[in-house]
Amino acid sequence: MNAETQVWLRDVTKTYSMGEVQVHALQGMGLKVQQGEFVVIVGPSGSGKTTTLNLIGGLDSPTSGELIVNNVDIAAYDEKNLTIYRRDTIGFIFQFFNLLPTLTACENIEFALELVESNGNKVHQQAFDLLEKVNMGERADHFPSQLSGGEQQRVAIARALAKDPIILLADEPTGNLDFRMGQKVLRVMQDLNRQEGRTVILVTHNTAIGKMGDRVVHLHDGKIACIDVNQQQLEAEDIEW
Repeated sequence: MNAETQVWLRDVTKTYSMGEVQVHALQGMGLKVQQGEFVVIVGPSGSGKTTTLNLIGGLDSPTSGELIVNNVDIAAYDEKNLTIYRRDTIGFIFQFFNLLPTLTACENIEFALELVESNGNKVHQQAFDLLEKVNMGERADHFPSQLSGGEQQRVAIARALAKDPIILLADEPTGNLDFRMGQKVLRVMQDLNRQEGRTVILVTHNTAIGKMGDRVVHLHDGKIACIDVNQQQLEAEDIEW
């Protein structure tokens, strides 16, 4: 395995049983993601995008094949080790934000920090610093209901960063946002990749977003149809859809 390869799906399959019907969500997936790369996975509904993300994130396990992250095959992990892996390695960004409605933006981050941070005295300042990183410091005391969709998503990104993950996984992060707010969220993710070197894997049905990634992986019926390499990534502000 190449020393710079951070994620390697090696002949991965995933089959779900729905009664007597077998659904082959992934069929022999082979994909390498390099450390610090921004990869966008695109495809229509049912193509296997979210399944791929869930496997990399340790939310599910493959039916067969190897899923190597940082030189370790996490496909062999039991639930305890998968929990540790998710806690220490992965930051999740979901389409629907999933913020706790009774907590302020800052408290949502503090809650995430308390799961991994033993020094409670530093938690509040760390939470505020993370909100500042996504340009949400001025909204720290606001509840989710007082924030726009784009603002909630930026808080969700800050929450994902609470664990200082080396890999960020984003599932349709602009799916519930208007064009302007979507661009702002994409800019945050682009900056985290470029300035901090975090590996970002983003799945979307929106092919236009692929233009900001290093590579675009096109899925169809659980298989890779093709992979495009972007010689010049577009800035988030230039993405149009």
